[in-house]
Amino acid sequence: MPSDSQVVNRYSGFRPEVQGLRAIGGVFEHMFATLDTPHFVVTGRVLQGSTCFLTWDFCFRMRNFRRGQDQVIRGASQLVFDEAGRITLHRDYWDAAEELYMKLPVLGMLMRGLRRALAVPAAGVSP
Repeated sequence: MPSDSQVVNRYSGFRPEVQGLRAIGGVFEHMFATLDTPHFVVTGRVLQGSTCFLTWDFCFRMRNFRRGQDQVIRGASQLVFDEAGRITLHRDYWDAAEELYMKLPVLGMLMRGLRRALAVPAAGVSP
């Protein structure tokens, strides 16, 4: 039987990189303890050799903010498998600014203002 650190060598996603099955389990335990109805909906997949990319929607409700409102974070995951079919790398990609920070009251207001200030004008429109 593989050791804990051999099951999943690295997970990089919503938290700093963690290693080992117990640490990864802790990420999910925290998710289920702090969110209501968290679940992933896989919307696409691409498999090439030992690497798989998944696109997904992470659906949930916050317990302490915007109660009862469905929230969605869209992202993608890179999975790399070893010869035995075990995942050796799981890396999530998602836009924290657009998908999370913009939804928060004070930080969201600042992020939306920054986005407007940095926006590229539409073609043919002078600033």
